[in-house]
Amino acid sequence: MAWSPNSRFRPTVQREDLSGDCWEQELLVPPDLPCWPGHFPGRELLPGVLQLDWVMALVRRRVGDGARLLRIEGLKFKSPIVPRQRVVLTLRGGSAATSFGFQIADGSRVLAQGKVVVARPERGGT
Repeated sequence: MAWSPNSRFRPTVQREDLSGDCWEQELLVPPDLPCWPGHFPGRELLPGVLQLDWVMALVRRRVGDGARLLRIEGLKFKSPIVPRQRVVLTLRGGSAATSFGFQIADGSRVLAQGKVVVARPERGGT
């Protein structure tokens, strides 16, 4: 699932804060995401793949659109994320980094966490 500004799967960003190597986004999980009807009827849960897509969107903003996911380490989905929930996505790693720790939390409760390792976008030609 590719991230784009017109994506029907994007969260609503309420606030952003970039401080050193830490980037935080306060997100509102939209109640009208196309994934809700199938995941799961009667108990809507934000799919893990969509959570990772949101993480990678922030990574790409940090290092460039061409960043490719190589692997995910230590991934844990600890608690469900539901429609209309406000969460904070925290990404740790500088603009020169190739690995980024992330956490999605609701207050002090960690909902998801892990680390993504990326290949940085290539600069210039050969």
